[in-house]
Amino acid sequence: MIFHIHKRIPEAKSVSWAFVALLALFALLTIHKPAVGLSGLGTVLVLAALLVEANRDRIWESYRQDHHRDKGTAKPNRLYYQLNVYVAWPLVLVVGLAAIWAAYAIG
Repeated sequence: MIFHIHKRIPEAKSVSWAFVALLALFALLTIHKPAVGLSGLGTVLVLAALLVEANRDRIWESYRQDHHRDKGTAKPNRLYYQLNVYVAWPLVLVVGLAAIWAAYAIG
């Protein structure tokens, strides 16, 4: 008899701080080396937007589960979530692509 062991993959808790740190680093780098800073900012923004879009269902379920666990939090609003996923993050993607294009144009 073969036993299958399924290990649960732990959630990445410090990833959001890593994105903030990378954004700050590339923003500071833009002052001295604009092409490098803009390409780094654009890459981080594009990657963040794609990750949010790819995990949008998981994020919504996480919001709902957190609300059920902690009754002190506001009830998740599906409209705000959809505006975030279908308007805000695509705009972040466009800004990231524009930053990459600007880096190419000045480099």
